[in-house]
Amino acid sequence: MVHQQSTVIQQLQNQPPPTIPGTIPQGPKMASLPLYNGSMASCEAFINACQLYISAKPHEFATLQIKITWVLGFMQTGISDKSGMSDILDISDNPIESLV
Repeated sequence: MVHQQSTVIQQLQNQPPPTIPGTIPQGPKMASLPLYNGSMASCEAFINACQLYISAKPHEFATLQIKITWVLGFMQTGISDKSGMSDILDISDNPIESLV
């Protein structure tokens, strides 16, 4: 009896969550990112937060263009020297691909 219950419990745990036809899974509720201030000290935390958000809500980021636009939307302040953008984004290594 206990073995049978364990088997049923395991089967239920392995089932995907039920979905309502025609709906898109929303993913977990996530806090919005603060604006990035251009500080190298907070750069890694900002990138990690972006990666976490994108991985939690993949349905909102169907293309690389959408991911780039979304990330850049949080980079509105503190970047007075545009040449510094290449350092922040490390364009030579294409860090946006790590957001995929």
